[in-house]
Amino acid sequence: MKIFKAQKKVKRLKGEINNLADRIQNTISTLANNKYEESYTDLIQEHFEKVTELIKLKVAIHEQNIKHGMFKQILELGETKNKLNLIKSLNVRIGEVNEGYRLEKPIEYKSQLTVKEKNQIIKDLENAIVQMTDKLDDFNAVTDIEL
Repeated sequence: MKIFKAQKKVKRLKGEINNLADRIQNTISTLANNKYEESYTDLIQEHFEKVTELIKLKVAIHEQNIKHGMFKQILELGETKNKLNLIKSLNVRIGEVNEGYRLEKPIEYKSQLTVKEKNQIIKDLENAIVQMTDKLDDFNAVTDIEL
């Protein structure tokens, strides 16, 4: 199985595990005179089996990523996305701003970063993310995992 398909299966399994967890929570207790709608024992066993399958898939994916030197790329991608989120969150204020209704005169701001510089950093980080993602996608499309 290619890593790309394994990742899709991981996503599907996570959804199934979450669904089972909800069903377990909903069936664990009922009013004394009511019948249980589902068996807790059956659901918890299925949940545990899915978690075991998920772990095996994740381990197989990570083993191939490490074996082929892609783990560093994955970490770099994640941290580059974190950098991008930080830069996007910065509020660059420059010039006079009327803040609040009680102020008699505008407040003047200065910034160590211009909007133009911020936008260039964002563009550069987004381009780096695209390049890293493309490299990982290519790798995931052709690399098999061993289960």
